[in-house]
Amino acid sequence: MPVYQWPVACRPFIRRGSLNNTYGPVRHNADGSVRNHQGWDPAAPVGTSILAVADGTVYAVRDEDAGDYGRTLTLCLDTPANDDVRYAFYAHLSRIDAKAGQVVRAGEVLGASGDSGNARGMALADQHLHFEAR
Repeated sequence: MPVYQWPVACRPFIRRGSLNNTYGPVRHNADGSVRNHQGWDPAAPVGTSILAVADGTVYAVRDEDAGDYGRTLTLCLDTPANDDVRYAFYAHLSRIDAKAGQVVRAGEVLGASGDSGNARGMALADQHLHFEAR
């Protein structure tokens, strides 16, 4: 079984230490109805190094500030032959250092957190990496 590590080396781990910045039905629409948040938002000031959570291959890179996620990187994780394919998804990046097809090791710097997509212009206390395990 692979060992995974956290995608940034920052503390506190979750933005503002708030449940709203974790995974699941933790967000609310304007009318009060609940909606899912698809990932975790670890606190990460703009420019914080983002790390490969495990060994893998860079599956896709979007190096343009577009849509809600802005600049993104998707990492296909090495998994045992009989296991499901797993991906790590990083969003709101300011810099991407890896290329699609590149093999990386756990802990390797993939780029830097940023304020692209709907994270643009956030105050320092709200700057974060959006991270998903897929």
